Amino acid sequence: MGPRLLRLSALGLVLAASVSASAMAYGSQERHGIVTVTNAPIHVGCPSPGEHVGIVGASFNDVVAAAQRVLYREITHYQGRRERRTAINTPVAAVVIELGFLNPPRLQGQRDLLVRATKLCGKHVASFSSAVMFTDGLNVVCCLPPITLFVVRTDRSLRVYYARPLPG
Repeated sequence: MGPRLLRLSALGLVLAASVSASAMAYGSQERHGIVTVTNAPIHVGCPSPGEHVGIVGASFNDVVAAAQRVLYREITHYQGRRERRTAINTPVAAVVIELGFLNPPRLQGQRDLLVRATKLCGKHVASFSSAVMFTDGLNVVCCLPPITLFVVRTDRSLRVYYARPLPG
């Protein structure tokens, strides 16, 4: 394991603990592993040209809840079985808020995440986006990179975008 993975793993443990602690504060929603914080609608895909990005930043809980809600709808196929992703088999590994603020980089690998987000939705959207990385507990292959979803808040909604297809 390289130093980058060790740092991401350590950060993931701290962030996963804070996500589960915040989930407990919301009672019955803890069973589903989803914390609903905001009333803003969640849409999948890049923001439309009419939506303004960067006006209001999303909070940590909003970012994690939006990414979980999108990912946990996925049904994957492994070894002939259909499995729904849940908080148990696909836990949050790490969260990086506001990828575009790089002076100095807050996390090793932040520039790589910014480049990936830029390829998906453009530089302006990517700079205000946050990355949520999940550990793929359904796959039997060791040492795969985490599943990464990007979340950006617009004036109308929370947008979740990612490279398709998701693993599985």
